[in-house]
Amino acid sequence: NPCKTEAIVKFSSDFSDNASIKILNMNGQIISEVYNKAVNSGIEYYIPISVNNLQNGIYLCQLSIGNQTKTSKLIVSK
Repeated sequence: NPCKTEAIVKFSSDFSDNASIKILNMNGQIISEVYNKAVNSGIEYYIPISVNNLQNGIYLCQLSIGNQTKTSKLIVSK
C-alpha cells in the first residue's frame, strides 16, 4: 500500500464459510464486491484486486468471513 494497478488480499480462516471482499469509499458506500466465494479452513488465500477502475484516493477494503469482518485502508496512487 499504496498500489498502482493491483492489491493482494491475503487471508485464512479457522472455519469453512462464505467469504466476501468489498471495496468501499470513505463514506462506507460499497463501490464493488470483488470476491464472494466459499472458503475452507486452514488454507491461505491470496486474492488479487484490480484497482484500475478506481481513482486516486483512500478506500476501505472489507473482508467478511461468516459473521467476522475486518476492514483495512486501501490507498490508490497511480
